[in-house]
Amino acid sequence: MRCTVATSDLVGTLNVLRRDKAARLYSYPVSLDVAKGQACLRGGGGVTAVILPAVDVEEGRVVVEWQLLRGVLALDSLKNPTCSLVLEDAVCILSFEHGQLRLPVVPVKEWYPDLPDLGECLARTAISGDLLTQVCRALVPYAAAQNYPVPSYRGVLFSWEGGALTLWATDGFRLSRLLVPLQQGERLDSPLVVNIPASGLVLANRYFPHGKSISLAIYREDSVLQWNNVVLTLPSLPKPSIDYQSLVAVDMPQRWSVKRRDLSQAVEILAPLLPLDTPLRLVADSAGLRLSGITTTTFGSYTIPYTRLRDKSSKIAFNTKYLQTMLASWDCEQVVIQTKNETSPAQFLPDGDENRCVVIMPVYIAWP
Repeated sequence: MRCTVATSDLVGTLNVLRRDKAARLYSYPVSLDVAKGQACLRGGGGVTAVILPAVDVEEGRVVVEWQLLRGVLALDSLKNPTCSLVLEDAVCILSFEHGQLRLPVVPVKEWYPDLPDLGECLARTAISGDLLTQVCRALVPYAAAQNYPVPSYRGVLFSWEGGALTLWATDGFRLSRLLVPLQQGERLDSPLVVNIPASGLVLANRYFPHGKSISLAIYREDSVLQWNNVVLTLPSLPKPSIDYQSLVAVDMPQRWSVKRRDLSQAVEILAPLLPLDTPLRLVADSAGLRLSGITTTTFGSYTIPYTRLRDKSSKIAFNTKYLQTMLASWDCEQVVIQTKNETSPAQFLPDGDENRCVVIMPVYIAWP
């Protein structure tokens, strides 16, 4: 294997791959693939790839230890404009104008099996880096953990239909929805649904710049995000069997509005007084919206003003942690709360915006 690449490209590549440390992928070696006039450096077990233009190419592949390759960044010889990579006798030689760096290699198959053919591309569109940030803030916290036994709950569901992109995330107890109107170049010719791992979207948000257009190619079993020469391949998760839309298209006879600041303050005051498994009770009546928590040893209560949008009293209880997570991700002025009864899912709308919605399952308690 032999190729010559620009040293600045190599340094930039290692800086990108170094970000894998935040995702605990830094223990993987770095794979160098040379083919078709390009050198492809792949980190994180093959999840992240950066493509470099190369000359003097002989095809092949080699894998070197990440910690050793990272030492390249400290070499004075990197002031040279180009770097030659040669594989000889199980050693990777990086040659500069004034010296060489010799790196031992490790077995390729052990870390990087041959990547499967992605097959036919089902659709190709573009999303913004700002949307990735919004997804990580408004949806990822509602997805289930990596070891959750239901794979479909570990991702963020992307659903393209008409002129809008609807995103969903759930862990089985709460649901978050974000509806994004699409520009002309972002729309798809036919409806499409793909479930992308939430952890992969967090990784993409670290790699890709905000405010830039990111290419998204969807295949039968994978989704590929790309900006310039940075490529991130994410496996598609099974699609959920639940119709998410049916959970938000429910008539809610009880509807009231509170200031987010007041509600957040009340929750933060009461939360330390309650064990994690103690529900927070919400009672809306003529006196105000009363939040309270009761245990065998403690009792806490806090009343805040609210506006009744539909003339009916209401009472319901929620997991305190769920309310904290939701309020921390919003920066709105008002929160509209819609309920049907104390045993049915409740909807929370920031500023009454129908495009953003959180559905939380209540906690069943014996009301006096």
